[in-house]
Amino acid sequence: MQALIYARFSDCPNAENCPSIETQLTLCRAFCKTQGVEVIGDPYTDLKKSRNTGPEKRPGLTRLLDDIGRGQYVIVYRADRLGAGDVAGHIRYLLKKRTGLKGAVWPINRLRNTGSADERLLDGIKDHLSEMERAVIAQRTSDAMRVHQANGRRMGGKNNIPYGKMLDPRNHTRMVDNPEELRAIAEARRLYAIAPNLRAVARAMNALGFSRRKGTEWKHQQVGRAVRGSS
Repeated sequence: MQALIYARFSDCPNAENCPSIETQLTLCRAFCKTQGVEVIGDPYTDLKKSRNTGPEKRPGLTRLLDDIGRGQYVIVYRADRLGAGDVAGHIRYLLKKRTGLKGAVWPINRLRNTGSADERLLDGIKDHLSEMERAVIAQRTSDAMRVHQANGRRMGGKNNIPYGKMLDPRNHTRMVDNPEELRAIAEARRLYAIAPNLRAVARAMNALGFSRRKGTEWKHQQVGRAVRGSS
């Protein structure tokens, strides 16, 4: 059996949940040696990359995807080193296409645990709790950003300004109401109250001459956000 080793490090609140690149590689190499796995080439690593960062922004993972061949596996210290949520699903899909294997990723923190059923269960629970903790942190961050935006604080770059807002000309760290866009939102809500059909409202908005930012037409998804108050 042939395999490539991948390690990713990103800072996290609990140091025990953030093994260094060196630690991950040491454990992965030891696992491969005891299990008779042939390691192909040098390890692939990414430093200070979030689990939500796609492969296109991870040089190490990009090289791994380019180099891996049919029938080869990927050894990682823990499943979340590959990614989380949709990002992990996309990466696993790419690996399946390149390797022809449905289970091309081997997280050694589970595989190397050959203890009792209770020990294996505890290991799985620890992984699940770590994933839950990261999800809670991400949700708190997202909620805080929405609160700051609602209070007029600019979050992110110039392309991250909600529809209905614009930069304060006197203070570019804050946002103020955009009267023209607020009129469009009000009209979209009025039309939806008359006929609650998102696509029909989008067509009506375009026919009435209302346009989105940069002159683009209204789509039903944008009408939905306007109606929900999350434009």
